[in-house]
Amino acid sequence: MASTALPPLPTELSSRAVSMVAVSTILETLALVTVTLRFVAKFRTRNIGIDDWLVLLAFVFATGLYITGMLICTIGYAGYHASELRPAIIERFLLLAYIDNIFYALTLPTIKIALLVMYRRIFPTRTFLYAAIAVGLVVLAWMVSVVIAQIFTCSPVQGSWDLAVAGGPQCIDQLKFYYGNSVSNVLTDVAILCLPMPMIWRLNLSRPKKWAVTGAFLAGGFVCISSIVRLSYLSDINNLDITYTLVAVGNWTSIETPLAVICACLPILPSLFRFKDPKTTSYNMSSRGGAGGSTLKSMRNDRSRDYETLDDGTLAESDREEKGVKVHDVV
Repeated sequence: MASTALPPLPTELSSRAVSMVAVSTILETLALVTVTLRFVAKFRTRNIGIDDWLVLLAFVFATGLYITGMLICTIGYAGYHASELRPAIIERFLLLAYIDNIFYALTLPTIKIALLVMYRRIFPTRTFLYAAIAVGLVVLAWMVSVVIAQIFTCSPVQGSWDLAVAGGPQCIDQLKFYYGNSVSNVLTDVAILCLPMPMIWRLNLSRPKKWAVTGAFLAGGFVCISSIVRLSYLSDINNLDITYTLVAVGNWTSIETPLAVICACLPILPSLFRFKDPKTTSYNMSSRGGAGGSTLKSMRNDRSRDYETLDDGTLAESDREEKGVKVHDVV
């Protein structure tokens, strides 16, 4: 009786894995740099807030995703066809992909909540507060439900990676789950990107400055584009050849998450290049887009909070105190 020989172990990374390693390493490094610079800027202004810690937490999750992605490429042999790999390697790949998906489900919602908290600091109006809370609750509920669904994709849980589960695992339709998660991700991206736009365009700023501030807030559009591209590759997934067909989605996952961290930090970084206290001019928000209106103020405490433009056009938050104005950079 002829015995079935096991395939030989691969001796090098697949070409598809090499590109994934290169791109994700570059973006992870840039994410580390931008998060570091964000905290340097905030330490300089002594204005560290909850949004900064949420961005740091998201970076930790993104780093976990990066590490598991590297392991998928190096010891999970991503990019090889399943027929070329031993069952033990396929199980290892599936386990790492399972962990990777959990990190993915944690990273993006955390970034979204961080952005909403930052918006709240910049635009402390009651209407905007309610809108930000509503979107934030949707994002939080989405994150919790996706993480739970990801952990318990199969029953028993180890059925997500163990090929030898007795009787076969009972699993949800993973492709439909991926589609639902990705579509929800894109929709919440669009909602969060659009949320501050009416506020910005009602400010008494020159049109070039409005475009500059809008551009800073819309940097996250690149993340939305990568989410849409990732979504388009989901149809290529074939569970019978998962080690090969999942790589394209993995590539865009490794782009999307560090890019989200980078874009969340970009609006903060211009403050690093201001070496002296610049002149500031307060601006008002008009009720109907005109020149009139009332200065933005927080009604929650005994210090009024105005919003100002610096001489380079970036947006800043100021706390008026009895002895002048102390500027805290927000974006």
